[in-house]
Amino acid sequence: MRKSLAFIMMLMVTLCAFAKGPNYKRIAEEAEIVNKACPIKLDDYTVLNNVTADKDTIVYNYTVTGINKTQFEVLVPQIRVAALVQVKNNEAARKDLLKIGARAEYYYYDVDGELLGNFAIENEEWK
Repeated sequence: MRKSLAFIMMLMVTLCAFAKGPNYKRIAEEAEIVNKACPIKLDDYTVLNNVTADKDTIVYNYTVTGINKTQFEVLVPQIRVAALVQVKNNEAARKDLLKIGARAEYYYYDVDGELLGNFAIENEEWK
């Protein structure tokens, strides 16, 4: 799961690095580029299905195997903190996210398409 979080942050940096001010069109274009490579197997349990962008929101959609909803719900706080820490430790990504007012939403589904869990990171949290 740790490798997955590093990859997620790399994608976020890619999506945000080219944005200048409220140029959300560029974020959408970058999401489209990432989507051409999807699905992307991040580890033995996690696949990035797609990334979407809607103005200031970057949405990541994953499929997770080998875990049920109850087990996943226990992990969500840890995954969320790790995602936030990863961005805070990457000064360039943090500044880009703050500059464009970005927020991120993460959705995790099982192999049947049922939502296991989700979380969001608001722009203020990047500070």
